[in-house]
Amino acid sequence: MERKIIFCKILIIIFLGSYLKVESQIISGPYLGQVTTEQAYLWVLLKKCGTAAEAILQENGQTIEQYSLPINQELFPVKKPAIIFTLKNLKPATKYSVSFSIDGKKQPQICSFSTPNSNHEDTVTMLLGSCMYIGKGFFSPLNAFTNRGTLRQIAKEPPTNFLWLGDNVYYLPGYYWKNYKRMYLRNVSMRRTRVVNNALRPHRQFAIWDDHDFGPNDGNGDFNKKDNSLKVFHQFWPNPKQPNQGSENYFTFSMGVIDFFCLDGRYYRTPQDGPSGEMFGKTQINWLIEELKKSNAQFKCIVSGTQVLNEITKHESFAHYTTEFNNLLELIRRNKISGVIFLSGDKHHSEAFKVEKENLYPLYEFTNSPLTSWPRPSFKGDVERNNPIRIPGSWYRKHNYGKFTCIPKNDTAELNYQVISKRGKVVWSIKLLSKDLTY
Repeated sequence: MERKIIFCKILIIIFLGSYLKVESQIISGPYLGQVTTEQAYLWVLLKKCGTAAEAILQENGQTIEQYSLPINQELFPVKKPAIIFTLKNLKPATKYSVSFSIDGKKQPQICSFSTPNSNHEDTVTMLLGSCMYIGKGFFSPLNAFTNRGTLRQIAKEPPTNFLWLGDNVYYLPGYYWKNYKRMYLRNVSMRRTRVVNNALRPHRQFAIWDDHDFGPNDGNGDFNKKDNSLKVFHQFWPNPKQPNQGSENYFTFSMGVIDFFCLDGRYYRTPQDGPSGEMFGKTQINWLIEELKKSNAQFKCIVSGTQVLNEITKHESFAHYTTEFNNLLELIRRNKISGVIFLSGDKHHSEAFKVEKENLYPLYEFTNSPLTSWPRPSFKGDVERNNPIRIPGSWYRKHNYGKFTCIPKNDTAELNYQVISKRGKVVWSIKLLSKDLTY
């Protein structure tokens, strides 16, 4: 009899628990974007369109700000809104928590974060990677050539920052980039994939794009659906906003003693026609140089979806756009801009380059790829097997992600860059000192 009573109590508890449980309207996220001493970006994906979403900011358990956003149903063809909150009026070195209310209903998710110090003395850690393919539905068989081990390792990393170097979502095959709705659905599907969601959630997200989250393979500014892909990209990545920013997909942000200059190598790209083609365009290059001139950071990371320094590859590289490439290097020389390094993705392998140019300190580039996509094979006769600018031991052709840590010091900053395997092992590492990248 006593056992029956206990069993009935358990059934009642289970029933009441399921009855009282709030069904969450948030189906992906929340993910943080940039967090500064004064503001933070926060992204969520909702199950269905309502009328309003609200983020409630708390400090020490007390509500100090509420941010409400109307839900414009016209923006969301599948009735699953991707929403970005901008949390303002924050204080340096302060811990906050954020809860959510959708159409007046409290949600179970809570996001916590701390703002950085205001004196730029923080050590900066950045994870990075590119090329994340996950097939869905009819295209699931392609997953036989992929591996999700890197995403599981990234989910285990202590909460930090993650920089996506392009091909973050594949519109592959071309079915996906035919219209806005299909692009939006592809992104929704990726964010609802558990292993992706788990990898994104702990970290603050920054992202540039490359051809496969822009449109067609090796696509350029002639792509007639590029405004659709741009709109979707802005909806799914809470990147920093530039002052007076329009539809541009390039931006800059700062962390500690590092400034990042994130470039768009697709929207403005012209077909390569000998040395006269452009990858970034005059407006973007001029913006980049002006931002570099204003920067006092000890390291200045120029971020590109396409490799920058690789002249021998048969694949895409900024170095093939000879006129624009040489112009950028000349502007760096002329303005005596110190501390420049390049970060790139795309290649389905990882490597590091060191290039010596006349009247210029050594230029380094770190390429990181792939996260889950198929590694690039290397056949006999491959010109890249013995690339003369590659740092020996840095060519890694398996699934991996990158990690660098920048430690500020009195006279110079130290940057430690690592490539980490899908099993969490450090494959290779390189250390740079900012004093070695000066005039």
